[in-house]
Amino acid sequence: MNHTHKERVGRIGKERANLTANVPVSLIQEIDARAEAVNLNRSAYTALILKKWKEEGCPPVTEADRALQLLKGMLDKNKG
Repeated sequence: MNHTHKERVGRIGKERANLTANVPVSLIQEIDARAEAVNLNRSAYTALILKKWKEEGCPPVTEADRALQLLKGMLDKNKG
């Protein structure tokens, strides 16, 4: 089943959307501990992690992601 971007995002408002992810319990425990230390909930702390990733230019998180980003950069460079 194909979904449009709008359908996949699960709109909450114009600038915000829900995100659900299944992650190891150990990672949730680390997020919860750090969130509690700065008086945030899990969702708010996770949003800060994602904002930081975006501010850093969305660096690749896997080797495959890195390779695809390099290829995309090369293709974009050749277009111009």
